[in-house]
Amino acid sequence: MTHQPETASSTGRREFLAALVLTAIAIVAFVAVFGLVNRFRSWQRHLAYRLYTQGEQALKVSVPVVAIDDFRSALSFDEDNERYQFSLAQALEADNRVEEARSYLLDLWDRKPQDGAVNLELGRLSAQQTVTDRALRYYHNAIYGLWEKDPEANRHRARVELINYLLQRNNRTQAESEIIAMQAGLPADPELHAQVAGLFARIQDYDRALDQYRHALQLGPKNAHALAGAGESAFQLGRFCTAAHCLRAAVAQDPGDEHSRQLLQNASTVLDANPFAKRLSPRDRENRLRSAFDVASKKLLVCLDSPSEKNTASTPTADAQLENSTQTPDDLEELSKRYKELQSKMHSRTFLNDPDSADELMDYVFDIEQRPRNCGPSTPMDEALLLIARYRSGADR
Repeated sequence: MTHQPETASSTGRREFLAALVLTAIAIVAFVAVFGLVNRFRSWQRHLAYRLYTQGEQALKVSVPVVAIDDFRSALSFDEDNERYQFSLAQALEADNRVEEARSYLLDLWDRKPQDGAVNLELGRLSAQQTVTDRALRYYHNAIYGLWEKDPEANRHRARVELINYLLQRNNRTQAESEIIAMQAGLPADPELHAQVAGLFARIQDYDRALDQYRHALQLGPKNAHALAGAGESAFQLGRFCTAAHCLRAAVAQDPGDEHSRQLLQNASTVLDANPFAKRLSPRDRENRLRSAFDVASKKLLVCLDSPSEKNTASTPTADAQLENSTQTPDDLEELSKRYKELQSKMHSRTFLNDPDSADELMDYVFDIEQRPRNCGPSTPMDEALLLIARYRSGADR
């Protein structure tokens, strides 16, 4: 009887040790399994990432079909990865599988409605489908949304894409609003100011375009693109002195810019021909008036001598020309009469130096140069006189 307590105690210790050993074994097994699971998951993630990078390379070289397979395989190993889903949507879009792409993007949008990249892709899809209201909504979400990297640059890029889409749709008013909004928050970057100026020029808002090109040139005085753009904008506004100054500098920076070179030549011709320019000597003004009169009168003689003017009512073609013209043979008679009257006065310097007489002479010149009917090939001087007629008051600005 005296040994029973020792036996019970011994049994209890053995049971405790057994339980302790089993617990230790269970812990070790759990740790081992946990490690194996983690290693397996890590292997899956590594494999998924490798497939993802393969897909990115395929997408970069414009093989979306291969990219789609790679991205789908990557998602099979890492199904909740939003970056892989986004790339799959891009690949589907590149393969013109628009609805599938839209489905993936909408799923991402439901989770992150403020994500800039997702909204930008949805905006592109809506633009591709020409659903303008939806495109505007998503593009604006992208412009004001959240971006992981380079938020300002990405928002700017999204707005430029939206503006280009609106211009393609001939929605000038909305495009103008977007350009003005973009202009307001520009950093001190000459290229960005020049880009905005180019967009203003596309909607023929040359005043704002010139202003933005000037901002660009303040930041980068030798920017050839900004110099050329400023010159062309000034030319379109009839500010030919400013245009010539900018275009001359643009050609100096980029001698291969033939467009700027031609505009410079045109602006120079206008400046050399303009009798209304300030600070002209009486002799120079007289010479310019005589030259303009001679050029216009030669054009009038061609008009009078053309068969269509001699036989205006004799053929269907002549009838059609008359219908499409704002002037008639009677107008030519009237111009011919004015020519004879002015020709007799051209020998008088008093007439040429009188401002009212100069206006009378140039009105005659402009009336001939602006004739809509074909009176022979147009010369550079004809084009210059037309521009002087259009921008008489500011041609030497």
